[in-house]
Amino acid sequence: MVRLPKPRSLPPLKGGGGATISGSLDSLVTINSLEKGRESPLIIKPRNPGLKLEHWIKDNLDRINRELLLHGGILFRGFDVGSIENFSGIIKTTSSSFASYKDQHTPRSRLIDGIYTSTDYPADHVVPFHSENSKNQTWPKKIWFYCASPPDQDGETPIADNRVVYRKLPENIREAFAKRNVLYRRNVGQHLGLPLNVIFQEADYETIQRNIESDGSIHLDHINDEHVRIEHVAQGVARHPETNEMVWFNQAHLFHVSGLPLDVAATLLETFGEMNLPSNAYFGDAECIPDEMLEAIRTTFDEVAVTFSWEQDDVLLLDNMLMSHGRRPYQGGRKIAVAMTEPFVPDQKIML
Repeated sequence: MVRLPKPRSLPPLKGGGGATISGSLDSLVTINSLEKGRESPLIIKPRNPGLKLEHWIKDNLDRINRELLLHGGILFRGFDVGSIENFSGIIKTTSSSFASYKDQHTPRSRLIDGIYTSTDYPADHVVPFHSENSKNQTWPKKIWFYCASPPDQDGETPIADNRVVYRKLPENIREAFAKRNVLYRRNVGQHLGLPLNVIFQEADYETIQRNIESDGSIHLDHINDEHVRIEHVAQGVARHPETNEMVWFNQAHLFHVSGLPLDVAATLLETFGEMNLPSNAYFGDAECIPDEMLEAIRTTFDEVAVTFSWEQDDVLLLDNMLMSHGRRPYQGGRKIAVAMTEPFVPDQKIML
């Protein structure tokens, strides 16, 4: 794994009561790498199990933001969180605004304002690596996860550093995605994908169409009364606006039909044809992405992945551009709440 440089100087940590503590560890928490030899993510644990994460984060927000830019992710473990409502309160101490799940690709349910289920996919499904909304031209800067109930077995949320993925991929793949971008195609309607009102979080077709027309980046094609095709082009790679590092930033391998089991892909192609698949991805000029490129991308994510088992009250914070996440199949009991914060509209220079 490519090791990232550590800062030469960081502001001191503060205790929950506001007292400044010098050094990399303070009297209230321990800070380490989750895995020896891995830079990402950090794991922060309280020395006192009753320590409120909301208070500690509020006192140390500058340090946390700097560590997040360096390491990409922070796992807060062993803090007294207690509920999804308290999780929401923690987020509100750090972020001014939630980001919505409009234009969603996977099903999820709203729990409370700004907080959703991680995904409503069946427990035996794998969710491939992705950064939230990296298929779009706007995205959240941060994404938060809260373990309200750990699974009985498996169900990890593996994470991967998009900087390392970018560096490890062959140069021809990086250049192709940087120059050609990615076209995402979805077909929705009877027996096809999520309903249009779920995807765009609007009740009626006319409102959806007006919003799409005002956005300008999405093309909606009304095939017939029961079939709508959605297409849009977004970046293949991006430059992080604060660290200036190049990151792998798209969802081509997730959308592409080759990511499905062979029998499922064959059935869908036979039933609907390529143009009418529930979802698929191409280069931005509508040319096919070679299967070997997609397989190299998936293999690289697997090589870079860091995995940990969820524990009760875990809170995971990721920089959404620096880190991708996924989900492994699980058995019983898993309840992971998710929130996206700090909606971000990039300027052209970070898309290069």
